[in-house]
Amino acid sequence: MFLVEGRREFERAWKSGFVLKKKFRSESILDQNDPWFSVYDKIEVEEGLLEGKAFEKLATRESSGGVIGLFEIRERNLKDFAPGSNPLILVLDKIEKPGNIGAIFRTADGAGVQAVILSNFPGDLYNPNTIRASLGCVFSVPFFVSGPAEILEFLDGHKIKPFVAIPGQKRMIHECDFKGSTALIFGSEDQGVCAEFETLKNAGFTIPMKGISDSLNVSVSVGIAVYETLRQRLKN
Repeated sequence: MFLVEGRREFERAWKSGFVLKKKFRSESILDQNDPWFSVYDKIEVEEGLLEGKAFEKLATRESSGGVIGLFEIRERNLKDFAPGSNPLILVLDKIEKPGNIGAIFRTADGAGVQAVILSNFPGDLYNPNTIRASLGCVFSVPFFVSGPAEILEFLDGHKIKPFVAIPGQKRMIHECDFKGSTALIFGSEDQGVCAEFETLKNAGFTIPMKGISDSLNVSVSVGIAVYETLRQRLKN
């Protein structure tokens, strides 16, 4: 189980098909005169009414909107995933910070990414900070946690061409052809990608850097690459 707080996040988890086991609200924040109460009230599931410090103990943020949901974790297996036509897949290797992951999911949702695959991921994808940073988009984009070997096998089996963000590559991002089935692979800012993805150096690309900084925040880098892919596809 995991908790979801915030009206937008709560609603997006529910509408994305996550199973809601119980809903909690603070009557002092979300009462029957609140316009959003009509959305909340239609969801037929056991309710818990919490007041004062009890609700504050359950919430991790002040801007929860007076609603928290207890949802079931959804188990997904990469082997069972069938990409649609001309997919764009994101692979995140050794990326752990909830804020970065959440921001990436928000970008993935906006650009129509078909799936996000996390490799060498020791964290909790249902971390409240991830959910908050994604504005609930972590629920709208299919995600999987898998190992590098299985990921490469999946990409090869579905004829999805991998492109790896590697600093110092001669090929710039705008020189890549992302119009076909594409997987964009990103590693952590300090360590890069693991050895298995490093072997794909012929698929490497870099983002131009003009200042004294030697790297961009990974969520920014992903945003640039995803929307470069979208630009190329819309152009056609």
